[in-house]
Amino acid sequence: CGLCQRAEHDPELFGQTCQQDGLRVHENCLYHASGLSQRGADDEGFFGFLLPDIQQELQRVARKVCCICRQRGASVQCRGRRCPRTFHFPCGSERGCVSQFFGEFRSFCWRHRPAQRVRALPQAQPLCAICLEAVPGRPSYNVLLCPACTGARFHRRCIQSQALRAALHHFRCPVCQDVQTFQAEMFRLGIKIPDRDAAWEEDGAFQELYQRHRSCNAQQCQCPLGREQSEDNG
Repeated sequence: CGLCQRAEHDPELFGQTCQQDGLRVHENCLYHASGLSQRGADDEGFFGFLLPDIQQELQRVARKVCCICRQRGASVQCRGRRCPRTFHFPCGSERGCVSQFFGEFRSFCWRHRPAQRVRALPQAQPLCAICLEAVPGRPSYNVLLCPACTGARFHRRCIQSQALRAALHHFRCPVCQDVQTFQAEMFRLGIKIPDRDAAWEEDGAFQELYQRHRSCNAQQCQCPLGREQSEDNG
C-alpha cells in the first residue's frame, strides 16, 4: 500500500485493496488520510478519491514519520487538541488508536481516543457475548460494552467482525437487540459498520427460502390432477 507501506490485505483491518495504473492503496488508509477528500463520484477513482489527489497526498506525507513504527509516510493525524502525533492507519490500530468511520472520519491517538464511561453490570465471570471467551470486567480499548443493556461485553475484534457481516441494516447488540444507541456508540468507538445489506443477504444466498414449493413429494401422489397441481390457498 502506498500509504501504509504494508503488503497485508486482511479486509477486516485494511478494507478492500485498490489498484490501478501502478498505484496500490488500502480502502481504510484512504478514508483516514488527513490530507485527502472525496472530490469524485462513488464510481470515480477509488471510492470517490481521485488518483491525482492520492498522488498528491503521497507526496505530502513522504517525509512525515509515524510516531509508532518510526517509518515515513504517516498519513493519519490525531484530531486531539494540539496533538502532533501522526501514524499509519494499521500502526494506529495495533497501538490502540481509534479511527472513526462516520462524519469527518476523525482519528485519535491512544491518549486522545474516545473512551466508554458506562458502568458495567457486575458479573462473576464476564464473557464476550460473541466468542464466549473471558474478558476483563471494565471496558477498555479491546473490550467494548453495550451502552443500552450495560451487561453485554465484546472483544473489539469480535464486534468488528460482526459489524462487517451484519452491516448497517442488521447490526445490533446480540444480547438486548438495541440498534440506535448501540450503533451510535460503536461508531464513536471506531467500529466500521458498512452501509449495505448483511453479507448473508447478498448474492441471493437465501433466495431458495422465498421460493414456494409447488410439487408433491409423496411416493404415490393421490391428487387426480397430478403432482404439479397447486392451489393459492389451503
